[in-house]
Amino acid sequence: MDHSPDAQPAISTNKTTYKVGEAVSVAWQNTPAHRWDWIAIYRAGDPDLANGYFGYLYTQATVAGNATFDSSVLGEAMLPLGEYEVRLLLDDGFSILATATFTMTQ
Repeated sequence: MDHSPDAQPAISTNKTTYKVGEAVSVAWQNTPAHRWDWIAIYRAGDPDLANGYFGYLYTQATVAGNATFDSSVLGEAMLPLGEYEVRLLLDDGFSILATATFTMTQ
């Protein structure tokens, strides 16, 4: 992790491909650590930041951390087949700080 003042926020998943029904593990670093910074999963390229997410979690004002998107966040249906992005967003708003892509397969 880069602790320099110009370090860029980053987000990643622990795998690039998951099986449908599998939980998605996400890690972030170098965030501004605002109270309401959040991470959300969207279909890849979905422009609807306000309504397009499948689930979201707050970073709990941490500069770095990790979380799991499982049925408690995504609902019992979890994520269907397809291409997705996990996005790190700023302070309860819709400014994207970082993204990472992953795929759900059979």
